[in-house]
Parts: sequence; structure tokens; C-alpha cells
Amino acid sequence: MELYTEKVTLPSGVEATIREMTATEEGFLASQKMLKSGEAFEKILRNCVLEKDVDIDNLLVGDRYYLMLAIRRLTYGDDYDFKVRCGSCGQTFNMSVNLSELPVKKLEGDPDATHTITLPRTGKKVPFRLLRGRDEKKIAATLRKSPQELIRLSLYLHTVAVDGDENFSEKFFEALPGADSQYYRRQIDAVTCGVDSVVEVECPECDNEFEAQLPIGESFFFPNSKKT
Repeated sequence: MELYTEKVTLPSGVEATIREMTATEEGFLASQKMLKSGEAFEKILRNCVLEKDVDIDNLLVGDRYYLMLAIRRLTYGDDYDFKVRCGSCGQTFNMSVNLSELPVKKLEGDPDATHTITLPRTGKKVPFRLLRGRDEKKIAATLRKSPQELIRLSLYLHTVAVDGDENFSEKFFEALPGADSQYYRRQIDAVTCGVDSVVEVECPECDNEFEAQLPIGESFFFPNSKKT
């Protein structure tokens, strides 16, 4: 049987040919252990991206996320229904989005470029880079054990040097003032490419308007599943 394929252009400009998922890839998603570790998504990317010269580990994180959405759309279509809980009244309700309508921010410039900023509180000069698939694996491994380390580890992996010192200590980020951390993260977001997965929501119970992060989990890849 011939599978559906599609050529896509990633936010960084890289082109790749993808195929729809099969029962084999659905099997990866059926494993809670593989889902929690991120291994399920890794295997799907490696199986469903057809070009062997596309290095999954070296792709920008924004490109990898875009690929996962593209593979899901090719397999199950654009409609995605999920549940949202209102933080104001506590009501849980169904939300539906068209995945093809999510905004995509394209990369401006060289994916290997270094961006230099000066932190406002400490005055430290920090050149940083965009994260790749291999960095995402390190973050996923840390999240399983110490989720509170997410921000610190992300900043550390982005950083190329601190005031010209490429052998900077990871401890620098443990005591980084909150104002510097927030500024740094905003500067990273400003140059990062990918899909904007934050959607605007209005609660049908209390009319509260808020933003919700698109949940990427088992229900995302099993749209007809009752396990939502």
C-alpha cells in the first residue's frame, strides 16, 4: 500500500519529505514510557522523515516541532479537539483548532548564528545560539528527574560564553537574577523560529479570555481516542 507523502519547508528553510504515520508509529505513542521520555517523538521523526541526509539531532528545535505537527496533519488532518480548563471559574470544556492556521515564524538569518546580548542586572555580555535536537534530548532527560531545572538548563545550553569565558560554570545560572533570566528568555524567543502553539480561548461559562498552550500528547496523535 502506498503511503501519503508530502514535501514541507521548515521554518529554518530546510526542505524535507515526510510520510504519514502507520500502526508502527502509533505503537510508539501507545507506550506511556516512550511518551514521557520523548523517545516516541524521536522515533516518529526518524521513521517519517524520508531523507536520510536530514540530521534529526541537528535540526533546530523549532523545525522539529513543525515536523511533528506536519506529520500529524498528514496522518489525521488539520482539526484538533482538546480539553481546556478555565483558570477563573474552573470549568473544563472542549476546544477545537485548525492546525493549518497556527502562525509560523520563519527563521531570519543563519541558523548557526550567534546572538549577543548584555544582561540588564549583572551587566554580563552573553552570546547565545539556538538549540538543536541533541539539546532537546538533554532537556527532556532532565525534565524527567528535575522539572524545576528547565529554565536554568535551557539558558545554560543556549549560552556560548559569559563575558568572553567559554568555560563558564553552570552555577552562574543558579544565581542569575530573575530580571536577567526573563530578559534572556525574551531575547531567545525574539530570534527563535517555529510554530506559535499558544491559542486564544474564551470560557463559555464565565466569558473569561485567556491563552492556552496547545497540548501535545497522546490525544494529539489519537484524535478519536477517548483517553483525553
